This record gives sequence, C-alpha cells and structure tokens, in this order.
Amino acid sequence: MVSAIQVVVPGTMLGRMMSCARFLGYGLTPVGSLLGGLIGRIDLRFPAVFAGVLVLVALATVLPAPRNSSRRA
Repeated sequence: MVSAIQVVVPGTMLGRMMSCARFLGYGLTPVGSLLGGLIGRIDLRFPAVFAGVLVLVALATVLPAPRNSSRRA
C-alpha cells in the first residue's frame, strides 16, 4: 500500500499522506482489539472468522482502486 501511495500522491503532499496513514493504522489498533475482545466473549472462534470476512469485504471494496491508479501512473 505504501508503494501505491507514493505513486499516486504528489511529492509535496507525500509526508502528510504517510502521516495520516500511520495515524489511522496505529490509532485504530485499540479499536480493533476492543472489538475482537467483545466478539471473543461470545466464542473464541468468532474473532478469526469476523476478521476473515472483514478482510474479504475490504478487498472486494478496494480492489478497483489499484487498477485505476496503476493505469494513471
């Protein structure tokens, strides 16, 4: 993802964009831990299943974006 950001974002905004990406990545970690803990109280297998489904949904949602950005590059 970092390579895609570096290709798409102009050089003058690259530092700010990388800062935002790190902020969101590290900032949402406690939220994910809390959500995983709450789901894990139901059954310990549910967090892994939920994470897998979430990754597949995110991949299906974001998949067209790299194709479009690679065409522009």
